[in-house]
Amino acid sequence: MIEQLSETLRLQLDRSPCFNFAFQQNAIPPITQIEIFNDGTATWTDLQLRTEVVPDLCPPLVIELGELRPGAQVTLNDLALKFDFQQLSAWSERLRGEIQLTLNGRRAGEGESRMLLQRSEPVDIYAWNEWTGLQSLPEILCAFVAPNLDVNDVLLSDAASLLEKRTGRSALDGYQSRSRERVYAMVASIYDAIAKRGIRYSVPPASFEMSGQKIRFVPEILESRFATCLDLTLWFAALLE
Repeated sequence: MIEQLSETLRLQLDRSPCFNFAFQQNAIPPITQIEIFNDGTATWTDLQLRTEVVPDLCPPLVIELGELRPGAQVTLNDLALKFDFQQLSAWSERLRGEIQLTLNGRRAGEGESRMLLQRSEPVDIYAWNEWTGLQSLPEILCAFVAPNLDVNDVLLSDAASLLEKRTGRSALDGYQSRSRERVYAMVASIYDAIAKRGIRYSVPPASFEMSGQKIRFVPEILESRFATCLDLTLWFAALLE
């Protein structure tokens, strides 16, 4: 989004439309770049950019920009907003929030600084266990693969028993055997171990590809015996890891 400011200052903002715990844990900022341009003939000084998030998930970030001469620009990349770990890790429902930007400064030779811009940009704060869909960084889905859950060991043990019946050997040794057939047998045994749990299909929310959906992790799947195709895909990926 581009905003034309008074007196020939111009600001350009690149941001993500959504954010959650997975973004924070992978050091992915909600604001990727801010550029401020001076298209006029006056020099601006004491420029200061203040960034806040509503609801209050992080302290305000204040950046001193100093002086901006005619024809010059300043670029800020990956603003280091320090989000509260505890709040994001416990965030359970999607909420429409805001990123608030305030730019202060003064024309060189003038007296006190004044507010040059105040603007709010919407941002969706997703639940900690919610994939944000294709609208922003779809590959963050990989953050929901959980290979270290204790329950996975039980499933892998069952898969190993099934593999032994299928091939005469129970080792889940991946490609160490240098055999595609061995890997195919491993995958089939893991699939059968999951199928024996009697998981029933749960229809995902409409348009989940774009808007995202909550992820059921293995303990929840086994307790409810419901899962979407995406839930089972992530579980299967965790067992293959």
